Amino acid sequence: MENIAQLSDLVIDQIAAGEIIERPSSVIKELLENSIDSRADTISLNINEGGTARIEVCDNGEGIHCHDLPLSIARHATSKIKSISDLNQCETHGFRGEALAAISSVSKLTIISRNSENSSAQKLEKVDGIWSCSPSPANKGTTVIVEELFFKIPARKRFLKTLATEFSHCKNSFLETSLIHNHITWYFYSNGKEIIKLPAKNINERFADICGIPVERINNIKKNVGPVRVEACFPFSNNEIRRKNNQFIYVNNRAVKNRTLIHAINSALNEITHGTKDSSIFLSLNLPNSLVDFNVHPCKTEVRFKDSSAVYEVVLTTIKNSFKHYAGENYTNDVIDLNFSKERTSIDQEKNKINLSINSSSSQKQLSLKTSDGFYSQQNLKPNITENSPELEPPLGFAMAQLHGIYILAENSEGLIIVDIHAAHERILFENYKKNIEFDNLKVQRLINPIKLQLDENEMEIFSINTSLISSMGFDIIKIDSQSLSIEGIPELTNHLNPKEILLEIIGDVLKFGHAESFESKLNSFLGNLACKSAIKANRKMTVPEMNGLLRSMEKTNYGGKCNHGRPSWAQLSVENIDKIFLRGR
Repeated sequence: MENIAQLSDLVIDQIAAGEIIERPSSVIKELLENSIDSRADTISLNINEGGTARIEVCDNGEGIHCHDLPLSIARHATSKIKSISDLNQCETHGFRGEALAAISSVSKLTIISRNSENSSAQKLEKVDGIWSCSPSPANKGTTVIVEELFFKIPARKRFLKTLATEFSHCKNSFLETSLIHNHITWYFYSNGKEIIKLPAKNINERFADICGIPVERINNIKKNVGPVRVEACFPFSNNEIRRKNNQFIYVNNRAVKNRTLIHAINSALNEITHGTKDSSIFLSLNLPNSLVDFNVHPCKTEVRFKDSSAVYEVVLTTIKNSFKHYAGENYTNDVIDLNFSKERTSIDQEKNKINLSINSSSSQKQLSLKTSDGFYSQQNLKPNITENSPELEPPLGFAMAQLHGIYILAENSEGLIIVDIHAAHERILFENYKKNIEFDNLKVQRLINPIKLQLDENEMEIFSINTSLISSMGFDIIKIDSQSLSIEGIPELTNHLNPKEILLEIIGDVLKFGHAESFESKLNSFLGNLACKSAIKANRKMTVPEMNGLLRSMEKTNYGGKCNHGRPSWAQLSVENIDKIFLRGR
């Protein structure tokens, strides 16, 4: 074995750089966070060749005092904490004092800074291998220039991807860092060209701009739950174009990646959006520093919560309840974009064909309205409602006819309502099933032959603490000794599932999330399939009173605007857009 030797400062810094600096986007994150901590209100980022050749971050913050500038690139030198107690209450983004030292060890680093106490700026750079300061013209604030990243470590440089890929990572890092700090005006340039400008504005407006959709179609939630403040933004409907990188998660204004939060988001959106993958969402949690630990990883992108289960439950219920509206309440699922064919080959071809594309991925290519002999009969007309009538017109209006045995066509004050009959009835049945179970609890089916189950010490502790919760789910369980249980009865609706596996999943979920995630998912899946099989099928002829009855039920059902799989159950086509179809006013 070789003799033990002290590593040089350069090697120590390069090892630290390996933990902090993975690629150009990692440098950008660290530098932007330093600018945020400087209390700047304008920050710009300029990169060349995907950040591999040059990264420049300029801010108008407080700047660095000329005497402190040489210390800025020293390891474990920082102005943000003085003691371990400061670390527990730290509200700045950086606190380790490692970033600039690590960056300088793997690149050519230049810092130009001026604070209000200095008449001129100072430039810190390496001259002939020695760090030195010299006067430099500059406004108040700091400019950090990083050139030739990894030129000292060619092996690391070979692991970088194409310039386009690195540019994409840089852009994502810029957006993740900048979005939450909406009081700051941000600029992003690439090879001298302006790519992004984010003026100071409300979070929901910024998020809408980034997603490329009108702010009116963004659901913005702000809620306090105990010591936790939650803010979330996401599109109202599934008609928006999804982009993989439009998920932004923050804890105390830091962009983080956390399995608990991601799982809570996906669980909340599971029943109410059509596929949770790549759903656009902004989520920000603010909670006391004593309840969260950022000192987990040098990059500070990972966090650890003191009570993960409580945080999970807060996020899950907040997001899910924001969709807990009746059909027609809170927002409308409008058909808003109308694309018309510019070439008309013949009048006959165009007579009954209208292209109503909601977006590039969803279109209704043909709308054919067929009337019948009885269409104008008194029975099919909507009730006569006058201004003095105590009964106001309901949001989904009144039914007029069926289309191809699949859709209900209804009229309201805004125009035409189109309802997917099966999807709407499926959600109504599903919510009724859940409500009956919630109030009556799950009925227990007694087992002829009880099932014995062995648990370890942790599992038995979770079971003992949550006995009443597990009983309310329809399980009848007797504790035999300190390591074994006897399952005497199971929920009636789950007799097709393996009782041992279900119980172990419940215990595991309660340990991780505070409630029985897998069990609820399986139960909801069963109820959803039951609702799907029982719901009205296509081509069933419905009377107008039956159709109106379905509309009224939708208006009294939680999540009534969505089917069990998250697809829209209805859409609105306004009179204004119908006028566009027929070129009225032109």
